[in-house]
Amino acid sequence: MKQSEIQRIDRITKIVYDLLNGRNPESTDLDSQGNDEIRQLSDFVNSLAGEMKSLTQNAITLSNGDITKPIESKLPIGASLKNLQATLRHLTWQTNQIAKGDFSQRTDFLGKFSDSFNWMVQQLDINRNQLEELVKIRTQNLSLLLDTTVKTSQTLNLREILQIFSEILVQSLSYHSYCRVAIMDKSGQQFEIKADYQIRPMELNFSIGKVFSLADFKFIKETIRENMIRMIYVDSEILDANETEFL
Repeated sequence: MKQSEIQRIDRITKIVYDLLNGRNPESTDLDSQGNDEIRQLSDFVNSLAGEMKSLTQNAITLSNGDITKPIESKLPIGASLKNLQATLRHLTWQTNQIAKGDFSQRTDFLGKFSDSFNWMVQQLDINRNQLEELVKIRTQNLSLLLDTTVKTSQTLNLREILQIFSEILVQSLSYHSYCRVAIMDKSGQQFEIKADYQIRPMELNFSIGKVFSLADFKFIKETIRENMIRMIYVDSEILDANETEFL
């Protein structure tokens, strides 16, 4: 083998060596070579080096978050990068759909990442439903409070205020069909029915104005004790003579 041929093969070997060690080699000059097998090999190696350089740049671009740049390569690693790029594009689309409120999105092609992604979406859906339910409850409570405030602000009569309160309470709690509102005396041993409201007629011996001993109602007494219910005393200016005397 001629010395010139050995030098040409050495240049080809240098290109392959640089590729294997993560460097971008300079392509070998083909114009100065004759049309022989070594030139053909040099052409192939130059093409391989160019493909690897392009794929390296594509991988860097992809790792930096740019999924828009086209990947053109016939090498197997190029096909893998294309698949990864397509996956990231689809995942980006799914994330945008989730941001718009579509919590039905799922992935099944990314192994453990898919499991974590799907679990995250499920938790977001659960949290959204819980938040919507909480907002619904808070809205109902605020509406009830506003309705009660508006109605009770139109009178200073305690009996009328309690009557309004009993009506609104029954209407807001759909599982109750009646309500009795009572006030305790200062000793906390007796209570008097001050207002009542019922959706349908009921035969109950709890007429307005009737006084009861708390000792006769063990459940109510225990409820007051266990829940540490505090007694609220009403300004005597809005009470009539009998109510003032009772309190």
